[in-house]
Amino acid sequence: MPLEFKTVVSKERLPRYEKSKQSDALYEWEAIVPFISRRARLFLTIALECFIIFVFLIIGGLNLLGIATTFLSTAVLIFIIYGVAGADLHYQYRITPYGIECSFYQKAVKAAYSINTFFCVIGIPVCIIAFLVMGPLAFVGAGGFALMAFKPPRPHGKIYFHSVDYNAEYVLFFHTKLNRLSLTAIPHDDRIEFEGYVGTQKEAIKTKLTSLFHVHGYYEVASYDELFSHPAFPEAAHPRRE
Repeated sequence: MPLEFKTVVSKERLPRYEKSKQSDALYEWEAIVPFISRRARLFLTIALECFIIFVFLIIGGLNLLGIATTFLSTAVLIFIIYGVAGADLHYQYRITPYGIECSFYQKAVKAAYSINTFFCVIGIPVCIIAFLVMGPLAFVGAGGFALMAFKPPRPHGKIYFHSVDYNAEYVLFFHTKLNRLSLTAIPHDDRIEFEGYVGTQKEAIKTKLTSLFHVHGYYEVASYDELFSHPAFPEAAHPRRE
């Protein structure tokens, strides 16, 4: 199933973005960013599914069909939640003479969408048969998938564009907790600035950004509060005085 990207670019940046798409890249990199931590992802999945099982069994009763559909739905939901909803984010960056392109999407298990669509489709006939046997309680469990069959989920992502200025002066901040580099203009101007995750390529990306832009300093911070209170930030917020 192909990815569907939504382009989020303002009208002012659109002309530069169109030129950027047609230009050769000066540098490219990728980064995998956890949507949530692995431990939290597993805990939330188990907690949610235990709750769903409890509610489904209370509403559906302890009959064979109710138990079967409840556990079938639960097994699929565990896979969907852990493999799709909590999947890592895959960021891709591309520096061109016109700016920096950034695209990202959730790197979900490829089979999850196909399996989810399959169960959405078969949920309709299963729900009809179950309704004839159980009545309205058939909509507990597998019946929920029937409602999704009309529009099964598709993988999608977003594209952003940063109109950096190669003639401007910058300072470079590294957020240690976020594992992200921030290219901050002197004077501070968010219209020509850039933030990007670095994955395992921090030093290579730092070196490349320093070579491509007029960078006058590199600083490491642990949070945005520390960044804004950092001694170097006023330097980035006001013109340099020689």
